[in-house]
Amino acid sequence: MNLTEYIYILSLQDGSCYVNHTASVSQEIMRHTKGEISATSGKDPQLVWVEEWNNLETLQKRVASLSELSKESPKDLLHILQARLPFGGYHWG
Repeated sequence: MNLTEYIYILSLQDGSCYVNHTASVSQEIMRHTKGEISATSGKDPQLVWVEEWNNLETLQKRVASLSELSKESPKDLLHILQARLPFGGYHWG
């Protein structure tokens, strides 16, 4: 049985990104907004990306890949995701 999970990415005030996955994006975002997640608490987390996945094995590989890129270069991660949006998305400085 495949359950739907979502990869989500938050942009943080310090210029970094936070990558994780959850079954309920809205509940998880509320936890971040309320400061209940120590990694994002006090860093004004903003949701910038969500992907839907039905295969846990490939989801975990994708999270690991996105997390690695996020640590190496959060700006590059945001630019790569932006390129996947219709019409190239928004252009960040």
